[in-house]
Amino acid sequence: MVAPVTNRGDATGLVELFLPDRPDDDGMRQIAATAHALAYIVIANRSFTDVYQWGCRTRPLNLAAEVQHRLLPASPVCEAAQFMVAGALEPATHVGGDTFDYVVDRDTMQLSVTDAMGHDVEAALLATLAVGALRRVRRAGAELEEQAVEANQAIVDNGRRGFVTGQLLRVSLLDGTTEFVSREPADDDGHDHLRRRSMERKIRRRGGIRR
Repeated sequence: MVAPVTNRGDATGLVELFLPDRPDDDGMRQIAATAHALAYIVIANRSFTDVYQWGCRTRPLNLAAEVQHRLLPASPVCEAAQFMVAGALEPATHVGGDTFDYVVDRDTMQLSVTDAMGHDVEAALLATLAVGALRRVRRAGAELEEQAVEANQAIVDNGRRGFVTGQLLRVSLLDGTTEFVSREPADDDGHDHLRRRSMERKIRRRGGIRR
């Protein structure tokens, strides 16, 4: 039989068992609990070894994809009572510029989806700068609009050519209130007034969207 190795929606793999007889209900529960425990072992140790990556990859990644995959959250999936978030990069072996990130805090879930111009190593480096800037200011407790402004300024100040578009989302786990920011830079010359004009903030409530 085959049992899923999962933790909070993160499907880390499958465990295959060869048993002499069909297990009863108690045996099935023990197998499920063992597979769940194995997920914790994999998650706890995959940061320290390449063995897990060897098992996941059927083809080598190009350089841009290798950089991009290092920008992803520790788990591509998170399942909770109030939400489920999941993401993936496609095609997995040849990506550049596209990435996503999320974090679950005490009362909120924050999500970002960004797209750096291009599909090469330069795009991956630009995405690295954008994601790093977003994480830095997010971890300082900034609001979504400030996160977008600071990430934009980091790209301008550090001399990377090109631009990054992105969407930032914050969902309250208490009442479902949602904040959304869309950031679309005009060009790579730092025309901040165009960037600010393209920003939107929408609050979604039970009654609809309030601008």
